[in-house]
Amino acid sequence: MKFGLEHEQEAAEAYATITGNNVFKAGLVINPSCFYLGTSPDRKVIDPNSVPMYGLLEIKCPNSDSITNLKYLTLVNNSYKLKSSHEYYYQIMGQMGLTGALWCDLFIWCKDDYHLERINCLPGKWQEIKQKLDIFYFNCFLPKCVRY
Repeated sequence: MKFGLEHEQEAAEAYATITGNNVFKAGLVINPSCFYLGTSPDRKVIDPNSVPMYGLLEIKCPNSDSITNLKYLTLVNNSYKLKSSHEYYYQIMGQMGLTGALWCDLFIWCKDDYHLERINCLPGKWQEIKQKLDIFYFNCFLPKCVRY
């Protein structure tokens, strides 16, 4: 994680150069309709060639030489994709659900190569995730806080 944090800015600049997109820091986002949930996307993105042109950027900088060594990517038709069962996928779906963004670029910056993948919001998947988060918050977390 330390390696990733140390290289996040460099990766964001590389993403901007590779794509030509504009990137901006995002900070903490709290959705007013579910004030108990928050997210902090790595960057907001403006891609003038996309509709809508506003999206998110999630950066991963694993301490790895190549994306070929990453267990959370799978090879599909000669290109790598994030596994939809991995926690990063759920993280990205949650970020889009809470911010209202319809897409998020996943940028994985390794020492020798990189992976860039646009992940589109799936409202049904977000509702499934939110339902589980709601159950956890209201049935597990909140009762423990109130009890003490």
